[in-house]
Amino acid sequence: MNKLIVFCILISMISSYGSLTKGDSLQFKAFVNYADLFPKDPKSKEYLFSAALICFEKKEYERNVDILERIIREYPESFEGKKAYRMLFEQYNNSKKLYNSEKIVKRFSKLKNLNEEEKKFVKEELFQSIIRIAKFEEERNNLLGAAENYYRSVQENMSDNSAPAALWKAVTLFSKVKDWEKVVEIYYLILNKYYNSVDEKKVRIAPLALNGLAYTVSDSLEKYNFYKEGFIKDKKDGYLLAAKLLERFYKEFPDFNFNKKNLSKINLSNGAYYYKKGGNINKSIDLNKKYINKFTKLETKDKKIARYNELVSLYKKNGDKKNVLELNSFIGENFSGSVVSVKSFYDNAKHYKKSNNSRKSLEEYEKAFNAFKKLKNKEDITNSLFYGSEAHFNLLEDKFKEYKAIKFDRVKSLAQLDKKIKQKDKLLNTLKKGYEKVISYNQKEYGQSLIRIAEIFEDFGTARYEQKRFNLRKLEERLASENGIVDDVVSFYGISKKQYLLSLKNIEKFISAWNSYLESQISQINDRISRNPEDSNLLDLKLMLESDDTIEKTERLVNKAKAKISELNYKLGTLYDNLIETYTSIDRKSLDSKTYSLTFFDEYDAIIQSISVSLIEKAIEAYNENIKYSKDFSIKNSWIKKSEERVEALPLTLINIYTRLTRNVISEYKRQDEKLTKLIKYRVRRDQDGYVKPTLVRLNGKEPFYRVHENLESMVEYVEKYVKFGLDTYKNNDSKIKSDTDREKFYNYYIEKVLAFVDILDEFSEYNKNAQIRLNEDLAKSEIFFEMYLDEADEYINGYDQNRSDINNISIEILDQLKEYCEDKNYLNDNLNPIFYQLMKRAPYDYFEQFGLKEKKRFIYTDKSWLTSDKFVKDWDKETTDSSLWKAPIIKDKFVLKNDSNINKSIGDWIWTSIKETEDFRIIIFRKDFNLSTPPLDATISIAADDKYGFRINSKSYFDMIIKDEKDTYADLYDDDYENWDYLRTTSIFKGLNEGSNSLILYCIDTDKSSNGIYVNLEVDLLENNFSEKTNFVKRKKIVKINEEMGKGEKKQYEILKKGYLR
Repeated sequence: MNKLIVFCILISMISSYGSLTKGDSLQFKAFVNYADLFPKDPKSKEYLFSAALICFEKKEYERNVDILERIIREYPESFEGKKAYRMLFEQYNNSKKLYNSEKIVKRFSKLKNLNEEEKKFVKEELFQSIIRIAKFEEERNNLLGAAENYYRSVQENMSDNSAPAALWKAVTLFSKVKDWEKVVEIYYLILNKYYNSVDEKKVRIAPLALNGLAYTVSDSLEKYNFYKEGFIKDKKDGYLLAAKLLERFYKEFPDFNFNKKNLSKINLSNGAYYYKKGGNINKSIDLNKKYINKFTKLETKDKKIARYNELVSLYKKNGDKKNVLELNSFIGENFSGSVVSVKSFYDNAKHYKKSNNSRKSLEEYEKAFNAFKKLKNKEDITNSLFYGSEAHFNLLEDKFKEYKAIKFDRVKSLAQLDKKIKQKDKLLNTLKKGYEKVISYNQKEYGQSLIRIAEIFEDFGTARYEQKRFNLRKLEERLASENGIVDDVVSFYGISKKQYLLSLKNIEKFISAWNSYLESQISQINDRISRNPEDSNLLDLKLMLESDDTIEKTERLVNKAKAKISELNYKLGTLYDNLIETYTSIDRKSLDSKTYSLTFFDEYDAIIQSISVSLIEKAIEAYNENIKYSKDFSIKNSWIKKSEERVEALPLTLINIYTRLTRNVISEYKRQDEKLTKLIKYRVRRDQDGYVKPTLVRLNGKEPFYRVHENLESMVEYVEKYVKFGLDTYKNNDSKIKSDTDREKFYNYYIEKVLAFVDILDEFSEYNKNAQIRLNEDLAKSEIFFEMYLDEADEYINGYDQNRSDINNISIEILDQLKEYCEDKNYLNDNLNPIFYQLMKRAPYDYFEQFGLKEKKRFIYTDKSWLTSDKFVKDWDKETTDSSLWKAPIIKDKFVLKNDSNINKSIGDWIWTSIKETEDFRIIIFRKDFNLSTPPLDATISIAADDKYGFRINSKSYFDMIIKDEKDTYADLYDDDYENWDYLRTTSIFKGLNEGSNSLILYCIDTDKSSNGIYVNLEVDLLENNFSEKTNFVKRKKIVKINEEMGKGEKKQYEILKKGYLR
């Protein structure tokens, strides 16, 4: 009764409250105040809940929440408390306080006495409250928060039917924010807990999870580099993990389709790819085979080819050559009419070529070329030109080897040679057409094929040249018919040269075509890569085409073409050299034995005149082209130096030719004369009366023997012509010599050759004189014979003196030309050149008096001024002034030799060593140092000794003994073949002497300690200068003028002039 009175009083005290009506407010306040006054009264919780209902109905949510919070705080386990939990949960959901809603459910779940219905509520609403939070965060674009809540919802209630969908939602959002660790964790959770579950659309999520897991691994490796942060420690292991997951997918879900895609097919292919990236080639091969067996039947031709190519690539990486070859053969045969067929056979050919299996290589190249010829589509032809061109080229190269293998070194007859040339001719046409076809492909063999065509013509030109030479050697044709050899062979070489030049001319075109080809190929590959970025074959091919090696190959080909042109120019020069040698080596035996000598020389001379100048000029031109071309293109080859040597030597070749011709003339003269001597016999033939009747012997039954002398003397005209022609050749080629050193060599050689001509003329003159004496003797053998031919013989004999005079005039004329030439070149007075004095020696005694020169002699002979030693000392064979090493000799009585005619007339003493003779065997050394004021004209030494000896002039050995040890032993210091004491030995040592200081060293063997000594007499011819300015043939004014313009070398000559030498 008292509580009721209080309750009424409380109601009367309540005024209007908020939005509540006055009645509602009075009631709400009364309920709350009662609970405050009587908290333990059971009615209090009921009144509080009623107050909460009033607020809820009147939408006083904040008061409602406060009252509900009080109820669950003060009466949590009561009926009203449980109803308050649920009402508060709804209130928070309605007010979007989702996190508070989740908290209320969690607090409700902790109550002790929950019935089954309440437990079910907790389970469902706890999951849904987190889902609502996740959706709320997703709406706010907080993807990470949404993903975490979706995942948390499952963690809170993993058995809920909606869990798989929530997990799939979570993994999708985690992928978007790239939280790969959570992604992988959820995928594994799906596979372990929800293997047979489906998502909201009733799609099984396990295969999708496995698929996603695999690509998450691969993407983290290739796109996001997550492996570097610790998820996967090693990239290679990551690829293998992705591959294993994809392989598992195929095993567990072999025919799974999603979004109209066969994921089983895609993942099997990608699994093979990732196994390859991870380095497990065998597994990659296994998966590719499974793919081919199951999926390629319904694929397009291009996709089938790509799969087979991938398998070939894997076999290659695995080093499985056998399977590579077999699969290439399978591809080539089963995809005929496509690029891959050509390439497969081509690859097999390359393999066999590297393995040196030439037979199999050629078979595969032939298959590749045949496959190439079957192509009809223009694009296919373009894409396979690289392979078809090289296959065709290699087949031609085999034919080219066959062509080059036809040699002429063992040919024994002209018939054999002609047969081989026909074989070459047939192959030449086949090869030419083939290489021209390869050129038309415009591939990398473009330039090489041009070079090959040039080589074929070059080789064939050489073959024709050999054929002509063979005809000449075997004398199956007359010499006159061989005149066409030059034009014939040169024309073939000319074709070769044009082909080489064509190769070079088109090389830029080839490079341009090659670069265009590369650009087009790279463009096509880039396009294909954009459509299929995972095709490793395309990536490898792109790298190959863009590599430096591809560029270097083209550069090497260019350089090879340039080198070939340089080589050809050199070969052209050597060809001309060979032709010159061929013609100039013809001798008398090359013609019919009945041909008269003059006929031979007429023909011989005609050939020389026709080829010598033209061929030498062509040779020089070819060598010069080689030098210029090689230097212009910086080609380093051994032909440049050889060409330079030949350019320098070829002007001298004519001189050698005419020297040989002149000697051939004289040789023929001697041969005919010897034959004549044998024929001149007085044959006795008796007439009917028994009287002796002399018979005239005729040469070859045609002409009397003395007519031969007339023919032979006519050869003098050839000698004169050849010599003069040689001199003119030197003069004409003088301007081609540039350097001072080469010019000096040229002059020396020039004079040496002229002197050789003079010697030839002198020899001819002397021989002619002796032949004339024999002729007179032969004619005198028979008065009858002499009377019969008196007129003709007398006419010939009387003309001999004139002939002799003519020969002398030729010699003098040549010397005059030489004098004039040397004078013009300022060469007569070049430090009294020794070669010039050799010429003076050959001239008549008074010839050089016009220069104010005369000859004098100097004698160096053995006397007390010599030095001697019995020991080898340092520099024993060189000049030395160390008196302690050398002693004066002693003079011995003159020793009489077996042949002493020269000794008795000579000057000089017999000398020997002054050292006591104590040893049984030793070497005695003698020396004499002397000076020569001018260069020697000649020098002759005479030596005699009573034992073995040798000597040296300025360290140059003459009759040298063998010296094995120059320190302190004398064993094996001589040989029985060297000179001994029983005669006087004389020899020329002109070349060993110098102007100025000279050393003469003798070393003798004393074997019996009773030597009579050694004798030496050295006779040196010197030139004495007695001229004055008035007699000088070069005026002093000219010298002064030269001095004003001269260089260093000329100033040196002028200094010599001032010292009183020649000029």
